[in-house]
Amino acid sequence: MHLSSLLSPSERGLRLHRPAAAIAVTAVAITVAAIAPPAVGAADHAVAPPAVPAAVGHTLYVTNSARDAGEANITRFAIGNDGTLARRDQVAVGHGARGMAITPGSRFAYVSAQLANEVDVYRIGRDGALTQIATVPTPTPFGIATSPDGRTLYVLNQDPGTLSAFAIQPDGMLIARAVVSSGTAAPKDLAVTPDGRYIYIGDTGSALLVGFAIGPDGVPLRPVARAAIGPFSGEVLITPDGRFLYVVCSDSADIFGFRIALNGGLTRVTRQPAGEGAEGAAVSPDGHRLYVAAGALGSGRGEIVGFTIGSNGGLTPAGAPVPLHSPVGIAFGPNGRHLYVAEFTDNTVTAFAVGRSGDLTPVQTQPSGGIEPAFQAVTLLLDR
Repeated sequence: MHLSSLLSPSERGLRLHRPAAAIAVTAVAITVAAIAPPAVGAADHAVAPPAVPAAVGHTLYVTNSARDAGEANITRFAIGNDGTLARRDQVAVGHGARGMAITPGSRFAYVSAQLANEVDVYRIGRDGALTQIATVPTPTPFGIATSPDGRTLYVLNQDPGTLSAFAIQPDGMLIARAVVSSGTAAPKDLAVTPDGRYIYIGDTGSALLVGFAIGPDGVPLRPVARAAIGPFSGEVLITPDGRFLYVVCSDSADIFGFRIALNGGLTRVTRQPAGEGAEGAAVSPDGHRLYVAAGALGSGRGEIVGFTIGSNGGLTPAGAPVPLHSPVGIAFGPNGRHLYVAEFTDNTVTAFAVGRSGDLTPVQTQPSGGIEPAFQAVTLLLDR
């Protein structure tokens, strides 16, 4: 069972995470103090008290979707050198909050709030703190991404099956540039190539992955790809070098990999089992590893499944699967040595150390700071 099966019809879209990998995980250094307390493992779901990480860290955000209006929030954590988390603060967000997209330079953040029918706009402070500056209406937004040049925000609108392109102004405000057909019935996630030339969209209804060329003004133009995938697609990811694209599919419990041609076309290079309810996924900063969050929601038998990405885009299992109750949101830390996973039903976020062979060792489990951290709930702030 995947996350969408627990949601209301309006939240599921028609059947109801990064942007590109290089975009979805974005970041800023901040100064914090002191030393973390002893780590708590994730296997028994013990929840650690708020930790205070070592001297210099980064910022991690968790969007807590909370289907009831007024309860959704974004919780900000500081990340220490040892990978542990310390909760800093929270800000309100529209209910049904999903992914967060951050502009290059880490000045502004945008969150898709599906049940509130809006994109929430935030200014990012020097310490990673968020200040809301605007709310932009758009119908049932889900997948969200910024262009590599930071000039355009892309938002998938599930119920109409459309893709909105917004021009990002110098002050972070959004101006509607175009609304086009997504080429799918119920789009869920999207990814933009690192060069900004192509955008790819996964669909929850028709088991399709579609791609479009992007014009000079940031607006998607002609279609360049149409590929069959498993039913009910989840996260769509592109490797940092722009060579390969991966999409996880909940209903078929596997992951599809494609080579991206110079003209934007897709050639399938792999299909691998990825766990029941596979929905979230993350590619390491060096492009060598990929992990899938297979939530299997309602069963309590979720897991994190790891792969090594080969030179030809093929996937080889890496490390032993790690059992978790309800993993969905997942993201790598800035240096690839830690992986962060949010659990939907447990309302937690767990830090894992990533071993050389791909094995994951739990470092700490923290409350997520809210209710139901869902699809693409974990986002990092990198390089300012």
